[in-house]
Amino acid sequence: MGESLRKFRVSNDALDEAEELRRRIADEGCLFSAAAEPVD
Repeated sequence: MGESLRKFRVSNDALDEAEELRRRIADEGCLFSAAAEPVD
């Protein structure tokens, strides 16, 4: 229970960089992209 919560790191800047996305998954355990697709 000692683990603190932290904000998601938005990964939109790395969507075209597979190696960077893999590194972020390894380091942070997940990926978050905000509105990667336009909303109609």
